[in-house]
Amino acid sequence: MNRLPVLLACLVFLWACSQSASHDAVHDAVHDAVHDASVDTFPDVRHDAADGEAGGRKSEVGTGEAAGDDRPGTDAGTDGGSDAGLDGGHDGGLDAGPDAGSDAVEEAELDVEPDIPPQACEPGNPCDDLDPCTVDHQCVDGWCEGVPYVCDDGRWCTLDACDGLGNCEYTLKVGKCLVNGICAKTGENKPGDVCLFCDPDKSPFAWVNKQFAPCNDANACTTDDRCFDGVCLGKAAFCADDNPCTQDICDEEVGCIFPPANAECDDGDPCTALDFCVDGECHGGFAPPCDDGNPCTLDTCQAGKGCFHKKLSDTFCDDDDACTVGDGCIEGECVPGAMLPVCDDWNECTKDVCNPKVGCTFTLFGHPCCINDIHLCDDGDPCTFDDCNVNTGACLYSPNDGPCNDKDACTSGDSCVLGICHGEPLDCDDSNPCTMDFCNQVTGCVHEPLNQQCDDGSVCTLADWCKEGKCLGTALNCNDYNPCTDDVCDPVAGCKNTPNSAPCSDQDLCTDKDVCKQGKCVGQTKSCDDSNPCTTDSCKPAVGCQNLFNQASCSDGDECTEGDHCSGGQCAPGIVVCTSCSYEFSDAANRVSVMKIGKDNKAGNALDVDGNGTLDNSMAGLAGLVNGPLQDSLDKGSVHLLFEHHPLKSDGNLYTLAVFVGDLGPGYEQCDFKSAYCGYAVDSGAIDSETCTPEVLFDNATLYKGKLSAGGKKYKFPWQIPLAEGTVLDIVLYNAVLQADVTVQQGVAKSMKGILAGAIPKQQFLDAINAVPAEQLPLPKDMIVQLIQVMVVNDIDTDGNGSKDAASIGIAFEAIPAGITGIK
Repeated sequence: MNRLPVLLACLVFLWACSQSASHDAVHDAVHDAVHDASVDTFPDVRHDAADGEAGGRKSEVGTGEAAGDDRPGTDAGTDGGSDAGLDGGHDGGLDAGPDAGSDAVEEAELDVEPDIPPQACEPGNPCDDLDPCTVDHQCVDGWCEGVPYVCDDGRWCTLDACDGLGNCEYTLKVGKCLVNGICAKTGENKPGDVCLFCDPDKSPFAWVNKQFAPCNDANACTTDDRCFDGVCLGKAAFCADDNPCTQDICDEEVGCIFPPANAECDDGDPCTALDFCVDGECHGGFAPPCDDGNPCTLDTCQAGKGCFHKKLSDTFCDDDDACTVGDGCIEGECVPGAMLPVCDDWNECTKDVCNPKVGCTFTLFGHPCCINDIHLCDDGDPCTFDDCNVNTGACLYSPNDGPCNDKDACTSGDSCVLGICHGEPLDCDDSNPCTMDFCNQVTGCVHEPLNQQCDDGSVCTLADWCKEGKCLGTALNCNDYNPCTDDVCDPVAGCKNTPNSAPCSDQDLCTDKDVCKQGKCVGQTKSCDDSNPCTTDSCKPAVGCQNLFNQASCSDGDECTEGDHCSGGQCAPGIVVCTSCSYEFSDAANRVSVMKIGKDNKAGNALDVDGNGTLDNSMAGLAGLVNGPLQDSLDKGSVHLLFEHHPLKSDGNLYTLAVFVGDLGPGYEQCDFKSAYCGYAVDSGAIDSETCTPEVLFDNATLYKGKLSAGGKKYKFPWQIPLAEGTVLDIVLYNAVLQADVTVQQGVAKSMKGILAGAIPKQQFLDAINAVPAEQLPLPKDMIVQLIQVMVVNDIDTDGNGSKDAASIGIAFEAIPAGITGIK
């Protein structure tokens, strides 16, 4: 395939992106040509190859129907959508798509015509290279060459072709529309208008109206939107919630809304009046007046019905007749009572009558025994009847037995006896021992308070004494301070302490469900059994249950362990006796007691990790951050790192140096692991059950004249770097190597002091840091990450690909003798 058209297409694409503003003439010419469905010539689109502009053989990019969707980005054309910017300015924003450039190059390769073989010619004679997209043919060195030109209107909906005369032909593709410079396929809507679409059968150069088609005018205040003459219109939405307490409003963005209204309303209850709206709800106002003015009805308001007047009977009323008494209601009507007795003021000087409006009236009428309403015969003595002879005017006085007043406050029940007012002596005794009782003829009985001993008649008080006329005593204390009795005092019998059955507390923490029985607090014995054979269970009344750890024998439920024993309140497994392999631990082992990252890359702090003859320790800068927590984990026993010499050989021959992590073994729980020889049980996963070999080992260890050497490029050393209490980083040392001075006595490594070195991928270190929650780190996480980024440099190539992918580290350590009792 001739690659020249492809290269030219690329050049055209780049040139068009930078020169799009100069294509206005081309754009307009193409539009007119297609719109008129005729062939036009475009002399201004020819380019002179000698000027370094785009040229080449014909490339009908985007002219084939078989490509499917001919949009920009799939059939973008030779200029890769260079007219996208042009059309965006003139045609409403035709977008070439994000992949227009790359698609153009791809299609330039796929759609280019078959190569036209070079045409031989005679120098100086006319010639034709048979390429319709070249002009001005000349014979050069025996071969016919023409100046190439490109026909591309930048529209995916047209077929672009050269006519061999320097002109271009642009034809609208079948099933496509071109309207005002915008390409569209059948059924596609006009950009930004859902009511106009492309229908080539009706009009390939104008948008067709979707009359009455459903649409969306983006106005929430309309419904049943339809297309009318190219415009999407809808009916006004009806917003009504039938609630007088809301405003019925329509918002074009959200539709109907009903905010609260401040208005009058009717809550439908006839028993409320002047109802009002609050927060969109109708609230009842005041109760309506239901009083009908009839005293013989009970006036109420019944919910949902309104005022109701119940007829009353057998109740008093007033018939508004002052001359009747005892008026009463009968079936809601006020019925008059009896007439008043004869009005008599016992004054002969007046005429006594009853007026229905005002009642009794007493009117002077000129009695012969009276002068100006004064009875001439009144002697002022209540114990006589004063009579007058109307004929003679003579006064007559006769005794009566009526009531009177002897003017003595020390008498009561005064009455006339034989014409004399007489009263019975008043009894002033108030039966109160705290008062002195006597009578004053003017004021009556007097009770003066006394200050003396008394007796209030109750055995529930002590030291009774008169105070302000009352006999008061101090209350008797009947409290026996027993919560199991109800303490009361009977005024006659005195204190009573009656047993109850109330809940109580016997102050004994070894009982529960305490309750009163027969005046005593009795509890049920509490069970302190925690069902743990590794605790001794007891109870003390003052402190309650105690479950103290013991060191008794126990069973962990695993038949493959022996010598199980209690430790820390749990059954610790003993020695594994039925593992799938029979790995025998060596007597020669050491526990690491000192460990720290070397502070530099000099002897004593580093080793040659990559074998290039120099000492490596890229992580020396982290010593200050890590060494403190690292040593703490060893001193506190959080980590017990063990080296096992299997078996120890000090003659320079190869042996295996295994690495284990474990805990103090059975019988060594209280051992001083910092300095003493202790036995350790290693983790159960330390031995590969299939190969019966340690998971971590150096199988090339040699020891000669006290110098131990092990490891190399193929060895890995899993390691945990502690950063803070309970926070560790799980990492792997690649190219792990170990060198140490070892003191051997009677087949036992008495001491080890040396360097463990390797390489840690920097990214692995960062990933481990990022996996730790920020609150568990000793410093802010971003500070630690920045520290590692700055201070740690990958300086070791661990996979041999020539790229340094890990950072070297040197770890100085010391170890003391130890034993391995078995597997946990």
